[in-house]
Amino acid sequence: MQGTIDDILGIGRRVFVNLRTGGIENLRYNLLVLRDEGYRVLLAYYSGSDQLYQSGLLDTPEVTDFTLELNPLCQSSVDNGCFEHQSQAQYVGTFASDDRLRLRSGQEGRLTLANRPYSVRFWSGSVDGGKSLCRDVPFPGRYVDFYLY
Repeated sequence: MQGTIDDILGIGRRVFVNLRTGGIENLRYNLLVLRDEGYRVLLAYYSGSDQLYQSGLLDTPEVTDFTLELNPLCQSSVDNGCFEHQSQAQYVGTFASDDRLRLRSGQEGRLTLANRPYSVRFWSGSVDGGKSLCRDVPFPGRYVDFYLY
């Protein structure tokens, strides 16, 4: 579904909101799903740690009308990182609904939900390692961002 924010959230328009936030420190996450009067998705946004992904929330289409699967794309070691023996990875996200859309981190594509086209932007990466060597970076982890509109 294409349009401006005014098209999506025009004055007087009734929408249903599913908002979930949580996590700790730099492992926080935010999920926002807006639906119209017919309960069709207007937009979906997720940003932060992959905690809701790990919990299985995105394994079924009930929350977003699509499912998301993450698979590693590439992994590399990092010299002078914030963790001992630090490695980082990027992921491919596979979105599935009426059709399937496979995006590498940083890509945008089109996905159909209930016979309606949407744009999707996707990013996912992770940082892993041993003991923290930097202040204010206490936890390694995997992060996911997607925008469907």
